[in-house]
Amino acid sequence: MAIFHISSPHLDRWIFRQTPHNDGVWHEHTFKLEDEGETANWLVVYDRHEKPLVTRVPKERRILFVTEPPEVFSIPKSYLGQFGTVCSFYSIPEVGAALYLSQTALPWFYGVKVGGGTEPEVVLEWRDLAQADGNKERDLEITAICSKKTLTKNQIRRLRFLEVLKDRLGDRLKIYGRGFEQLDDKSEVIARSRYHLALENSFHPHYWSEKLADPILGGAFPIYAGGKHATDDFDKRGILDIDISTPKRAVENVVRFLDEKQGDAPEAKAAQKHNKTLLMNKYNFFALCSQIAAERGNEMLPSLGKSVEIIWPDKTLRQKIMPSHKKLKSLLWKASVHLFERG
Repeated sequence: MAIFHISSPHLDRWIFRQTPHNDGVWHEHTFKLEDEGETANWLVVYDRHEKPLVTRVPKERRILFVTEPPEVFSIPKSYLGQFGTVCSFYSIPEVGAALYLSQTALPWFYGVKVGGGTEPEVVLEWRDLAQADGNKERDLEITAICSKKTLTKNQIRRLRFLEVLKDRLGDRLKIYGRGFEQLDDKSEVIARSRYHLALENSFHPHYWSEKLADPILGGAFPIYAGGKHATDDFDKRGILDIDISTPKRAVENVVRFLDEKQGDAPEAKAAQKHNKTLLMNKYNFFALCSQIAAERGNEMLPSLGKSVEIIWPDKTLRQKIMPSHKKLKSLLWKASVHLFERG
């Protein structure tokens, strides 16, 4: 049995709903948000740590999860060097053998009420998620949950794709999210949908997020645009993979899939059920932490004799100029997408 100390400004007790008894226990391991007695065997930092963070966990048993693409957020090299394992969906040459290339188990938001500046509120716990009925009657044919952000090339692509698809499908397609019809809990829509568009922010090969996980949990057939390895992680018969860099072709594929009701086929339904089992038991954040610990095999290393502080460095010049740099990139991406991706 090992104790894992989790530190992140983005995670709180609500993440424990992703364990069978909603208590942070995953098989023989215990996960905690505090390590007051400094008894943890492993330190897990998700995205970045809560300040201040002191630990007696040796570097070899520290895991950093990289959750944002490098075009959105750049992690300083000196920060990466404080961890023995860097779990990332893209290659980071600077960390060498510490790299653990994988999807990074972003938290599920299906059944969590967010918004209004308050802490996330758990609506559906583990048992509710496990028992959710994927075969119930649904009154919405196809939905999307999306914001109108245009910070990355893929955010620009997905808005352009939704515009083309909406022109084709009309009222058959319902769009929710910031800038569209607002909602607090994604389950309010996904649980009513036969098909759901999972359009990722990033197309890095190993990247997939809650945008794919949430419809899998809620039993809506995912129509997916994102990292190419996502469909390798799951049964392909339970996901329709589309390429929104060719929007007209992608729209034709979606319309054909809907009209032929391919998602209603018995093999598609069976694949959806299997994919949900994989998601909850293999690609879950707690399962991935346990897997990394087992593979890295550093449980026998002693704790440090005295506490050390995990330090987030001051902003570099590159990070200080990044906001204006992002605005320029956004303008160039918009021009590129509309000029060169029309197919």
